[in-house]
Amino acid sequence: MNGLQWLVFAAMLAGAGWLGALFAMDYLRLPQPPLPTAGVVPWPTVLLVGGALAGVLIALLSRLAAWAGGRRRARRTARALRASIGQVGRELVLEPVEAELDTYARFTEALDLARGSA
Repeated sequence: MNGLQWLVFAAMLAGAGWLGALFAMDYLRLPQPPLPTAGVVPWPTVLLVGGALAGVLIALLSRLAAWAGGRRRARRTARALRASIGQVGRELVLEPVEAELDTYARFTEALDLARGSA
């Protein structure tokens, strides 16, 4: 896309330069060279306006593609983040709490056994 944008920009600059040269020749009262046309529109105008419109279209399509890719990447990252949070929560919270509850259960069993009420 980047290369295509540069190509369209170069076409737009060529059209602008060509129109500028024609304007300068008219200003200096020099004879106009024969001007090729695309239908009824002169080529310098086609290059300038077409390059500008194509540049805007390419920018919009690039933005749409970047948005779609960004959303896909964001979903993938969110999934990985949730999985990591779950793993860290298990390792640092749930497993120590379960170990502590297990220790407490064994302590209360030992205490009941020591009291003779088991």
